[in-house]
Amino acid sequence: MGTLNFTTFLLSYNQSFCYLKDSVHLNESCARLGATLVSGLATPICSNTFRNFAAFMQFIKSQAGQRPPPMSSIDCAFNMLKFGRHFNFFSGLSGYLLTWSPFFMTMSLMRDSLQEMEELIGW
Repeated sequence: MGTLNFTTFLLSYNQSFCYLKDSVHLNESCARLGATLVSGLATPICSNTFRNFAAFMQFIKSQAGQRPPPMSSIDCAFNMLKFGRHFNFFSGLSGYLLTWSPFFMTMSLMRDSLQEMEELIGW
């Protein structure tokens, strides 16, 4: 589990929570649940895409004699689109969602519960 997963998780959770609470005017518990759902789904999508992109970059580098190497990450993304269409970015997403989404959702609910308990105790 890398830093990208937790960074994406925290960013999407905080932004979603603020948006649902302030703009949509949901109460705090509904806003937390909605933010948990959004971040639980956004985190695996972002990290899976990054993981597939990194694997494709290594694949291209291993075939350096057959194809010209990519000049930049954008060039590599275009090669990825050209050779595998947009499906390469999201291959394996269903398994990744089923594996990581429940973990991130549970983790965020537990984090919120612990913060509430700390506030009640006065820590």
